[in-house]
Amino acid sequence: AGTINQKGSFTYSAEKIGSETFLSQIIKTVRDAQGSKAPIQNLVDKIAGVFIPIVIISATIAFFCWIILGKEMGFTHGIVAFVTVLIIACPCALGLATPTAIMVGMGKGAENGILIKDANALDRAHLINAIILDNKETIKDISAIHIGEIIVAKPGEKMAVDGSVINGESYVDESMLTGEPIAVHKTANAKVYAGTINQKGSFTYSAEKIGAKLSCRRLSKRFVMHKAAKLPSKILLIK
Repeated sequence: AGTINQKGSFTYSAEKIGSETFLSQIIKTVRDAQGSKAPIQNLVDKIAGVFIPIVIISATIAFFCWIILGKEMGFTHGIVAFVTVLIIACPCALGLATPTAIMVGMGKGAENGILIKDANALDRAHLINAIILDNKETIKDISAIHIGEIIVAKPGEKMAVDGSVINGESYVDESMLTGEPIAVHKTANAKVYAGTINQKGSFTYSAEKIGAKLSCRRLSKRFVMHKAAKLPSKILLIK
């Protein structure tokens, strides 16, 4: 439902209608997610619950001070002071910023085909350091990749593990490992290394090394050992 036929005509049998359609389920998911609360919002609500009464009390004190001390124009100045304190000190931004950010973030995600389960997932999104797609282009946890698994590398993505290209071709930036600024052309059977960045084109590659056996981790380990031993840098390079 909601998709548009471009060319040609065909007949199809209705299987899902109303709220059961895929489009309706997406809309429901986005609405439910926008209505959920992030952990940070609970903290904001607690702060606002204490701060708002303090603001109202302060505004009331300012009003009565003007009534008592302001003589003829005391009431007018008291009203102005009361409203001023409420407007300036009231934590409206504190209470509105988080839910507004959640609604905008989830709305933009939905526009780009990314459905966010709830506000908690959005709140923890900054902890993501890699998104891995298997050959079916489903999102996987990097720790779940096993030897021989086929992974899709798209433009701009980092290689998740060491492996060999199966099909497709691209240019990969390996400067983090080699120091060379020129991207390396990769075709079938070429080696790719975790942490390097795919520049152009897409390809699939098979995972060959994972975890502590990754080239980047072995390089980091040797660098740490080199620093601990305080050896000349030339010895590290010769190894």
